[in-house]
Amino acid sequence: MEEKKTKAIPYSYKKVSCWDDYLKSIKQFNTQIIIDFPIIINPNNSKEYGDILKFKNCIFNHDIKIERVQNPLLEINFTNCRFKNTVNINCNKLKRLDLIWYQYSDKLISENYCSINSCFTKSMSISSNEFQMFCKIEGLNQTEDATFNFIANVFLKESREIYPNSETEYTICTIKNSKINNGSFNGNTYYLPFDFSNNSLKYNSHYKGHTFKGNKFQKAYFSKTDFGQKVDFFDCDFDGTTLFDGIKDITTSKLHFRSCKFKGFTHFGSSEINTLSFEYTLFERNVSFNNANFNLLKFHEMRFEKGAFFDNINKNNSQVIENWNRTTLREIKRELANSHNQIDYLRFKSYELNAYKNEVDTNKISWKDSLILYFNKESNNFGLDWTKGITFIFRWSFLFYVLYILSYSAFAEDINCIPKIDNFLVNYLKFINPFSFLKLPIEDSENYSLSFSFFLLGKIFVSYGIYQMVQAFRKFGVNGG
Repeated sequence: MEEKKTKAIPYSYKKVSCWDDYLKSIKQFNTQIIIDFPIIINPNNSKEYGDILKFKNCIFNHDIKIERVQNPLLEINFTNCRFKNTVNINCNKLKRLDLIWYQYSDKLISENYCSINSCFTKSMSISSNEFQMFCKIEGLNQTEDATFNFIANVFLKESREIYPNSETEYTICTIKNSKINNGSFNGNTYYLPFDFSNNSLKYNSHYKGHTFKGNKFQKAYFSKTDFGQKVDFFDCDFDGTTLFDGIKDITTSKLHFRSCKFKGFTHFGSSEINTLSFEYTLFERNVSFNNANFNLLKFHEMRFEKGAFFDNINKNNSQVIENWNRTTLREIKRELANSHNQIDYLRFKSYELNAYKNEVDTNKISWKDSLILYFNKESNNFGLDWTKGITFIFRWSFLFYVLYILSYSAFAEDINCIPKIDNFLVNYLKFINPFSFLKLPIEDSENYSLSFSFFLLGKIFVSYGIYQMVQAFRKFGVNGG
């Protein structure tokens, strides 16, 4: 027998113009309340509202201002509400703050039903507050022009002692499952974990990108968050475990860390990020980039004190690594060597040499280095590809063999010295035979210096190609060839 689906009961609408009318309306079941007056709470009137202030299924036509309230027992809760004007929750000392929006599902009971598509249309400012217990923002959905400022808030570490049975044993601040436009999260202090997972961040053309500046995190979880086109982390301290794993935006996302310090374990594993850059950054514990994928990874004056893991990085997107700078490639190569990852180490050794080759060629640093790097790349791709050694042998030996034949014919003044097809191929095999160094394919050719020079050069290039091919075969040896 099929289970019957719970059908949501439509809301009735009730407009209220004063606080007393609101208190009467909330007692009515399934009523969506339109609050047609400003909500202004300050030190002068805060005691009138008690210790719990709840708004559910409300539409606010006017501003909300909750400012300078010093009440560590006060709980403020907004559930399934829509804000048509600005929201300012600033300079308060509160127990907790909740802003929660539920997505509609016919499995939800009717009292949780919310038919509002746009939950937040104007600016919201939550700044300079001190939270004794908890701050939770979930399901936020902004319009394009709205802004979200979460600045200079403090989340007290004593909350676990004051409220031992509260959910702050796990997290003290949660902002998750939200769509945030034009957001800034600056100057906050989180003494207990900060959960910023599974969000989607965007900004309009008048905004320069999302910022996390001057924050102090005890633990921070940014897993599966889409940071949009650009986000900057400046002067942030990450004291505990920090997660940036599972980020999936390989097309446009740009994460930039500058002057940051990571003191705990850090994970960027299994993420796909377009651009990830670090400047003047310190990792005091292990950091993992395992199985991650980046179109551009950039390191500048940074340090890994306990090591970094880069196993299988860009495994299926190796072409873009050739555009990374040599400093980044050298850092990755060193950490791979320290973790005894021989296979990926060889890959990045090749990438680093190729990057150096491009620098030498572009800046014309040294023709000698340029020549050596060219032949190393062409003969075995810096020790990675033995098939290039075979190609190198036949290409260069055939060139010198043709020059050998033509020069001998020219100096001997006898075009009939050029052998027929069968003899041509037989003599060519003799020419590339490394064991017949002094046995020339054409007798008497050693009497002509130019043709004999081409013969010697051909032997040298054949021997070099064989050596490079053997080196590529030994790439998985103890010393990587």
